[in-house]
Amino acid sequence: MNKKYYPLYKKVDKSLLEGRLTIPKDLKKDFQAGKTLKPRSSREIHIIWNNKKYRARFSHGITRGNHYFQLVYNSNVDLLMKLRKTFIQSYVILKSQKELFDEKEMDKQFRGKLAGGQQEVLIAEPIDSKTVRFKTFIRIKNDWNKFFQRLADENVFWVVV
Repeated sequence: MNKKYYPLYKKVDKSLLEGRLTIPKDLKKDFQAGKTLKPRSSREIHIIWNNKKYRARFSHGITRGNHYFQLVYNSNVDLLMKLRKTFIQSYVILKSQKELFDEKEMDKQFRGKLAGGQQEVLIAEPIDSKTVRFKTFIRIKNDWNKFFQRLADENVFWVVV
């Protein structure tokens, strides 16, 4: 029988849409799934979303003595596009806020802000030590989504890293 691991309900934010999902400390054992990871190392995993597999890495980093765990998929263009198109509402708002921020406050670090009624949520559910399943939990739909998704298909919003 497979062990049940606790999922992460993650509010969609800038880092998620840029290819990094930080795992809270209280869920690190669930995402390690019985296979510990040494500091400053990573292992390949797969993210499954709607029956499609995407390559990613599970990493254990250290910054100023603080340990953190992340799912890293910033080089997976297909997954980045899927996230950005699925959560197009959040992406457009955060992208707009970043553009305005760049113009006004070049010396500070950007932190996007989404109001409660604008907040979308992704579920990241560890299946085993090599697999995490993504599911959409809250997705904001409005009259503009199809238009924004079409613009995304035409690569108007971003040049993928």
